[in-house]
Amino acid sequence: MDEKTIRNIFQDYCEREEEQLKFEMPKWLGIDEIHIIKKPRCVLTNIEHQTVIDMLDNRNKSTLLRYFTKHEDRERIEFIAMDMWRPYKISTR
Repeated sequence: MDEKTIRNIFQDYCEREEEQLKFEMPKWLGIDEIHIIKKPRCVLTNIEHQTVIDMLDNRNKSTLLRYFTKHEDRERIEFIAMDMWRPYKISTR
């Protein structure tokens, strides 16, 4: 089987799974970063359940604001543990 066919089948599968996935913002949100291939990535975690909920391409203020704006249930968040890095502070207000 051709590699492109496999990629397309997998992409279709992922899209179907994403449609069925119900995501909720956690009550206890952790925000930190990890460097992958010399580039910082923002890592969002559910502290209560000790799980990674998302990894963003970067940790820029605009990326974080866009992420939080698209999640209407962000009011669910009661506590946030994060670095005191300015873009984190600004985007979580």
